[in-house]
Amino acid sequence: MKRLFLILSPFLSLPALAQVDSLPQPPDAPQQVIEDFLQNTESEGDFDFNTVFEDLEYYLRRPLNLNEAGEEDLQNLQLLSDIQILELLNYRRTAGDLISIYELQAIPSFD
Repeated sequence: MKRLFLILSPFLSLPALAQVDSLPQPPDAPQQVIEDFLQNTESEGDFDFNTVFEDLEYYLRRPLNLNEAGEEDLQNLQLLSDIQILELLNYRRTAGDLISIYELQAIPSFD
């Protein structure tokens, strides 16, 4: 009986190893946002990275409510283009407040 247990025990643990978390892990959001921002911004020698980091930290601690944000608030966020801001405001005017983040997919200029 002991031998049978020793022979079968490695096979009994295989199903536990086969169960892998199949959901993709979200990327490190602040780092990804900074990298995207820097790629899209033509920075010159006097660009202050500390200001960008401070702004992103501020919005990380106090997320912006897209249903209440005005054009100036969205521009200060520095993550959306002018077209995206106008499309978001137009969408809110015609369809009303956003109910889910998945509704952002319905806005034409949002990728």
